[in-house]
Amino acid sequence: MRIIPAKDILNLIAKPWANTQDIMSIGSVGRGTALEIKRKIRIESELNGLFLPKNLVKMEDVVKFFGLNINYLKRVKEEADFEK
Repeated sequence: MRIIPAKDILNLIAKPWANTQDIMSIGSVGRGTALEIKRKIRIESELNGLFLPKNLVKMEDVVKFFGLNINYLKRVKEEADFEK
């Protein structure tokens, strides 16, 4: 798996819902691991009484799962844009 730039992560997390491919990209994980992560997030969401679209989970929960620091990603993106 490749590590994607902060700019691309920010574009991905701007969506309200995450699919398996999004989780694979954000976490730099394979399909099996992404499916397991999605399953864990889905179970927790459903236990909290949420209804989710088929094959999708809330992007907010994916961000929490990976512990992404959005302010840090924005800062890195701005520094990369400044260097261009």
